[in-house]
Amino acid sequence: MFDDVPTAPEAGAGGARSTDGIVDPTGARAWFTLDRRSPSADLADVVGWYWVSHWNLGERSHVQPVIAHPVVNVVAEPHGFAAHGFVPGVDERRLTGHGVAVAAMLRPGAFAVLSGGETLAPGPRAAPGMVARTLAAAVVLGPAADAVGAAAVEDGLESRVDDAVARLDDLLRPVVAARRAAPAARRAWRDLELVTAAAEAARDAVGPGETVDVLARHLAVSVRGLQRAFERIVGVGPKWVLQRQRVHRAAELLAVDPAQDLAALAEDVGYYDQAHFTRDFVTATGTTPGAYARRCAASLAALGPGRVADGGGPVRAGRGLGTVGASPSART
Repeated sequence: MFDDVPTAPEAGAGGARSTDGIVDPTGARAWFTLDRRSPSADLADVVGWYWVSHWNLGERSHVQPVIAHPVVNVVAEPHGFAAHGFVPGVDERRLTGHGVAVAAMLRPGAFAVLSGGETLAPGPRAAPGMVARTLAAAVVLGPAADAVGAAAVEDGLESRVDDAVARLDDLLRPVVAARRAAPAARRAWRDLELVTAAAEAARDAVGPGETVDVLARHLAVSVRGLQRAFERIVGVGPKWVLQRQRVHRAAELLAVDPAQDLAALAEDVGYYDQAHFTRDFVTATGTTPGAYARRCAASLAALGPGRVADGGGPVRAGRGLGTVGASPSART
């Protein structure tokens, strides 16, 4: 579920908020519910979080933009179970009728470790409006994947969120264990460790406003070594990831306080040039920061004091799978 009222992301916080990546989270709550859960401890270096989205719109439909993370989501839906890559621009999902999606959002680079090198990244010639690349889940997760995905969907439709998530947790565990034991995957695991450390340092210790050079020095690696690790398993470079982290934080802050000064916001999230901030924000969200602020302000006004929009409610941390925000050291 969504938080009743958006709250500012904590500076240096380890975990992502329940609405991280959702465009206009207050407005979105009228259309669908969203639950996020942490993975089991033994999978926390591979899975960022699990999420379950449920909607029942009757004859209505809704297009929900998402600010994509540089990750692969493995998503079970009524029509199938597949791994979905990310797009460089606006990622939109059209919701109609009654449906559910049960998914594991993997950590940046983790899908390449599990698949033996496939990133499902958009590629250097990706055009605006492109559709994310996909791959049948069974190709990587084995022949049992489709049956597990169908059962998870049934759980999701019946609002058994913890059961649905536990099925994906159990499906991933032997796949991850096999890859840990594979000699051919050793470099990929080292790359994943470095990419995870870089993402956490950019968010907490160094900050997304710094350069790749500063990030590499903090990690005691060469710039080229860092770039190669990202390119091998994420499919984009660390500069792209730093830029996207800035946009994520800016969008979260605007959702909480749409009236704030945009020039100050740009500086706060790591930009020295407001025009550069606007350009990156438009690429990721499809709208300018000013237009996004007005949209969020309208949604907050419509919610009203003490009211909860249809489909809203508290975020549930889940039982038996850890606390939202947990990871080996932090969540991405």
